[in-house]
Amino acid sequence: MKKTVEGVEYEVSPVPPSHAPYQSLIDSLLKKESKSAEEATKDSEELEKCIDKILAVTVNPMPPKKHQLMLYNAVNNETRRIMREAGLFRSQPKPDPKKNSVSESAPGKKAE
Repeated sequence: MKKTVEGVEYEVSPVPPSHAPYQSLIDSLLKKESKSAEEATKDSEELEKCIDKILAVTVNPMPPKKHQLMLYNAVNNETRRIMREAGLFRSQPKPDPKKNSVSESAPGKKAE
């Protein structure tokens, strides 16, 4: 997939399976609540390293810092699209409109 940011065209690919651990770590770091400025600095540096690792194998040419967030989001979107096409996401069962927990009677009791 091609993505243009501020006039620069990039080729964007999905995250390869070999880099999935970096993606997992990024997800963890984004959810983490740092307890101190020192811990936040360390987490921020770790996050930056992981994003650089992902972008190095998914975006060509390697983007400058000011383009990285937009391209990281494009990489995530492309990865989700490819995984959906490959059937790697489980589809959620659709709710059965005939089964409504509010109107169903309790087990062992007759419905009124």
